[in-house]
Amino acid sequence: MSQEQLAQAVGVTFQQIQKYERGANRISASRLYDIASVMGVPINFFFDHIEDFIKDRPQGHGVAEPRPTFEAPSTVPTEQINLVTAYWKLPSDDIRKKALALLCSMSGLKEKKGEPVPDD
Repeated sequence: MSQEQLAQAVGVTFQQIQKYERGANRISASRLYDIASVMGVPINFFFDHIEDFIKDRPQGHGVAEPRPTFEAPSTVPTEQINLVTAYWKLPSDDIRKKALALLCSMSGLKEKKGEPVPDD
């Protein structure tokens, strides 16, 4: 099957198929499913030998930095859950902004572009 035939069958240009093959464009799961269906192969066909391809790649979590560590509290206090729930139940964005401004003012935080930042 040619790239042109495949492209026509799945509704894209043959240039798009070339970009998928080269890795220049990402492919969605639904498009991969369409391609597999047209080719008459299961989706896992495209992943059969992926271990050979990725075994020499670095296993980092980012381009240059290691994965950051984050220690979330084991439980979130009910008061915090209630506060966030109440905030999102406010009827409008305008009221939410005003409520946030009030809390920032009362707690000594300064608001910057809608996000409170600590007052140093």
